[in-house]
Amino acid sequence: MAPGSTGVCRQPVRWCRPAAGEAAQDTLNGARQIINNHAEPYYRAAEGVLLSPAEMTHVRAIPGWEQARDAVRNNPQLNWRVANLPDNSVGFLNEVKKQFDQAAENAGSKFNPGRNHQVQSSNEMAASAVKQIGEAKSTDYQIALEVGRRGRQEFLEPLLQGPLGKLAKKDVTTQKAIAALFPENPVPGTHNEVHDAVSALVQRRPAAAEQLVRAHAEMVFNQAARDLQGGANQFAGAKFAAKLVGGAQQRENLRAAILALPNGAERWQGFEHLLDIMAATGTRQPKGSLTAFNALEIQSMSTGGLQELASKGLSPGKWMSFANDAFKSWSLGRNLDQIARIITDPRSGEALRQIVRIPPGSDRALVMAGRLIALGSSATTEQRTKAAQ
Repeated sequence: MAPGSTGVCRQPVRWCRPAAGEAAQDTLNGARQIINNHAEPYYRAAEGVLLSPAEMTHVRAIPGWEQARDAVRNNPQLNWRVANLPDNSVGFLNEVKKQFDQAAENAGSKFNPGRNHQVQSSNEMAASAVKQIGEAKSTDYQIALEVGRRGRQEFLEPLLQGPLGKLAKKDVTTQKAIAALFPENPVPGTHNEVHDAVSALVQRRPAAAEQLVRAHAEMVFNQAARDLQGGANQFAGAKFAAKLVGGAQQRENLRAAILALPNGAERWQGFEHLLDIMAATGTRQPKGSLTAFNALEIQSMSTGGLQELASKGLSPGKWMSFANDAFKSWSLGRNLDQIARIITDPRSGEALRQIVRIPPGSDRALVMAGRLIALGSSATTEQRTKAAQ
C-alpha cells in the first residue's frame, strides 16, 4: 500500500490489492464471527459442567493430555478464557481439544520442516477422544460443536474456496486478485459468486471494488478487440459490440460485477444501451437533420461534465464522429480504459441513465454516445494525471 495510505484505494489499480485483500479478509472474519456468535450461547451453557473423577481418569489416560493441559494453563493468551474453570470442566476440555487440533494442523503443515504424519494422527485422535467425552457429558456442548461444524461447512468453506478466499491470501498480487474474481475461463454459473464477492468488497472498500472491476472490464474489452478481424472500419463498433456480448460466461461475470457496484443496475442498463448504439452503427442508417434537436438535447441531457463538454460548442456531426472514432479505436484495442471508466466511474452515472431513453439507431444516440465517451475520456485523463503526479 502506498505510504501514508488510509486503506481506501485512490491510487492506480496496482495499489488496490491491499485494500481489496483487507476487505476480503474482513468479510471472512465476519463470517467466522457470525458462526461463533451462534455457537457461543451453547458453549456458555456447557462450560461449567463438571466431569466425575471416573470420567477424568479416562481424560488423563489420553496420550498428550498433560502436555496439552499445561500448554493451555501456561499460555496467558489461551488460559484467560478458562482461568476461572477447573481442569475437569467441559469448558476447559474444549480449550484442550483446540490445543490438540492446532498441534495436529502444525504437525501436518507442508510449511513445517519437522512435518510428521504420525504426530498429526496422534493429536487428531486425542482431540477426537476429548470431544467425545465432552459431548457425552453435555448436550449443549454437542449443539455448540454442531453449530460450528455446519456453519463452517455451509457458510465459511464456500467463501474460502471462492473468489473471496483467494483474494484474502497474503501473497495475492493485483493481477492475481483480478484473476481470482474473474478467471479467464470461468466455470458456467459462477456469476453469482462474482456478484457476492464484489458486493462484499463494495460494503467495505467501494473504491477498491470499482478499481478491480474497471481493470477487469478493460481486460475483457481488450480480449474482445484482439479477437476482431479486419481492423478498424465503419462497422468496427458493431463488430466490437457483437464480440463483447456474445453470450459467454465472461460477459455474465462482467454483468454481475457491475450490478454489484453502487447504482449497478443503472450502470449496466446504460452500458448495454451504449453497446446497442455501437451495434447499430453497422446498419448504415441515413442521417437525419442534426440541428433541430441539438439545442434541446444539450439543455435536457447535460449534467455536470456533460454540460461542460456541450458548452464547447461541438456540432452534432462532430459528436457523431467522436463516437465512431472511439468505436474504431476500441476495436483495435486502443484507449480501452475509456470504456472501462464509463461503466465504473460514478460521474458517468447520470449520463448512463439518460442514454437509455434514446433509440439506439438514431443520430441522437451517436451524439449522446460521443458526449458520454468524452466524459469517460475526461475522467481517464484526470486519473492518468493524478497517477503521474
